Amino acid sequence: MHINNFGPFQADVWGTVSDWIMIGVTTGTAIFLYLTLKSQQKVQKLQQSITDIESYRFRESIKPEFDIQVKSDIISSTGNSIKLKAYYTLKTKKHAAHNVIISVIDDNDQFKPENFENPVHFDNVELNNHLLLYGEFETECLYKNEKAIFFAGLKIFIDYSDIKGNKYEQRISYIITDENPIELVRIPVLKKQLD
Repeated sequence: MHINNFGPFQADVWGTVSDWIMIGVTTGTAIFLYLTLKSQQKVQKLQQSITDIESYRFRESIKPEFDIQVKSDIISSTGNSIKLKAYYTLKTKKHAAHNVIISVIDDNDQFKPENFENPVHFDNVELNNHLLLYGEFETECLYKNEKAIFFAGLKIFIDYSDIKGNKYEQRISYIITDENPIELVRIPVLKKQLD
């Protein structure tokens, strides 16, 4: 029995041993290149996630924040209405803020600013700088044992950017009562990130 049933081996049809070795080396190289590129993709994804984390850390390290203190005085009261003067002291923390726009709104939309236009715009607010804003508004009250009992809700909207131009918004809600004000602060939220 012959192993070579198809006739004599023809090098011009089947190629030589060196041709077959070349095909084997090319195939091995292609597989190796494929595995190398897959490995590089994995490393690039890992590097991108590390870059994103570092970018977030940097953005957080330069993000300005505002701290607020609210004080109110009763100006007058008539019947079930009370007129208050509210003082807002805003202070920048961590870093300076740029292109700052501050709006103050009360629940009854009766807030009348006295020392600023509402909204007020500042080009730059340096670190630890204090901004004093004040105005008047009216709210309803009840009387118990000749003591006025009232509460008024105020919302302070602050839009600003950091030194890199990333835009933030910070919303602060304040409830002014006849005893102690209650502060509901929201941390700054990134509105738009510049690359």
